[in-house]
Amino acid sequence: MEDLNKPITFGRVVALEDGNSWRTDQAIVWADGNCSIRYPVKTAQFRLVIPDSSEHQKLNTPHCAPAKQFVLHLAGHIKIITSDGYSFLSDPGEIGTAEDIHGEGHTSVPMGTGPRLSVFLPFEDGVEL
Repeated sequence: MEDLNKPITFGRVVALEDGNSWRTDQAIVWADGNCSIRYPVKTAQFRLVIPDSSEHQKLNTPHCAPAKQFVLHLAGHIKIITSDGYSFLSDPGEIGTAEDIHGEGHTSVPMGTGPRLSVFLPFEDGVEL
């Protein structure tokens, strides 16, 4: 777990106007004591990716996010590569966003041999972080 004496951040994969995706970090905004502000989301969807499945192969090529959304990584390990070439690891317990809904997108490269489980929480329309 992160050192709670310093800001807690989540990684954002966003698209620039030129179509490139890149990563930036954003601090969680705390509203009252130990609770953050409410981030308005529409639904929750779980994704289980089995190694060597068609879904696994599809995600291993550049793709855009289907919606601006939180991604909660629950199991498995993955390397995300943005279209500008920056790569980072996402391990169980990581929180991030996928906001590159247009442009060149990002690639999700599996690390390890086990399945990967994530939860997607699409933002309400018009939400800007």
